[in-house]
Amino acid sequence: MEAHLEVAEARIDDPDFESAIRRAAVSLVALLSNRRLLDRHIAAIEAPTLIIHGDGDRLVSFRNSVRATSINPDWRLEILQGVGHLPMLETPETTKAIVADWAAGLPSV
Repeated sequence: MEAHLEVAEARIDDPDFESAIRRAAVSLVALLSNRRLLDRHIAAIEAPTLIIHGDGDRLVSFRNSVRATSINPDWRLEILQGVGHLPMLETPETTKAIVADWAAGLPSV
């Protein structure tokens, strides 16, 4: 997490940073507002995917996580009780254990 903060702090004075954030946000909103397009993108993802969802997340609806895993049943959904939108910050050890368990079950390449 500290590495992410360092990168963000280093880029905050970059004149293109705000524009890049704005473009990314517009792109994300456009994708999220078109359910059929989003569903097609989710269905097309072949990479192993783990969704960790806090039941107290007020930014991402629990229904969206369930929907994503119903569209792509190869995905794994882990629900954390009493956790919000940032499980990696709120419960880092639990999140680490979930990711390690999930990764251990992946086929080796």
